[in-house]
Formats: sequence, C-alpha cells, structure tokens
Amino acid sequence: MLFAIVLDFGYTRDPTIPSTIHDLGEHVLTYEAQTRGSIILAQSATYAHLCRQHPDLVHTGRIKEIRVGQSSAENGGGIQDGDTYHVLREAQRMILRHNCTSSEKPMLVTLVAHRLHMPRALRQARLLGMSPIAAAYLPTKLYREAEQWWCRSAFLWYLRECVRYFPLKLAKQI
Repeated sequence: MLFAIVLDFGYTRDPTIPSTIHDLGEHVLTYEAQTRGSIILAQSATYAHLCRQHPDLVHTGRIKEIRVGQSSAENGGGIQDGDTYHVLREAQRMILRHNCTSSEKPMLVTLVAHRLHMPRALRQARLLGMSPIAAAYLPTKLYREAEQWWCRSAFLWYLRECVRYFPLKLAKQI
C-alpha cells in the first residue's frame, strides 16, 4: 500500500484566502490522488481544504486526517504537538494501525510539503524510521497572509529554522 503524508504550511485564519494550503491541496489532487490505491494522510488544514473543495475524495476513504493540531505562534511553533515531528509520528502510527506494514520493514512514504519545509521533513521522517520520498513539483509560493509568521518569506523561514535547530536537536527531533 502506498501512503502520502501531507504537511500543512502557511495556513490562514480565513480558509477562503488563497494560501499554501490551497497549493498543497491542488498538488494532492493533481499527483497523489491519481496514484491508484494510495492513501493520503493529510494534516488538519489541508484535510479541511480537501473536504470543502473535493468531498468525493473524502468519501472514497482514500484520505485521512492527521489530528495533532497546528504549530502556531501562539503555541511557540516549537517542539510540541502540531510540529512536523509529531505530525509524522502520528502518521506513522496511522500507517501501522492500517496494518499494511510492520515496524521491522522500511516504511516507504511520499512526503508532500512546501519546498522550504521538505529538507527538515525528510530528515525527521528518516529519524522516525521511515523511508521517505519527496513528492515532485512541490509548492514554492509564499503568502504574506499566512498565520504562521515564519511561512511568509524565505528569510523568515530560514531564520526560524536556525533558531529552532538546537531545541529540536536537544529534543532528539532532528
């Protein structure tokens, strides 16, 4: 069974405002949903977008929500529920519960994320014992309306990545 894990990035308070979530949703529909037999595990904002825009995909049972919250400025965007590591860990549990793989075999997954997010997502997925493959044609656009300040520009993203490196390292999440 093939699994695609979709990681939220740059969501907005108002889901009708164009954002990276829309870009991720379109990527899922264009590429991941076309793979016969694949199951898409999507973080909350992308899942909600797909439910609103394409309920047919949800009714097929091919998309499941990863429910661990969101990393936000209010919760520090740090090393707790909602960050990439915890989303990937919950996705891993969902795959194991689906009984398609055992913990001894390499868990091959496709990761879908914003291009800036992908290097850390791949590293953290490997740390959890997955064998991740980065999806092709990832979204690259950044939106100034993003709720997460670090998703508004490449400079802010890299600034946050630098600041968070040591806390993530100490927490053994990178």
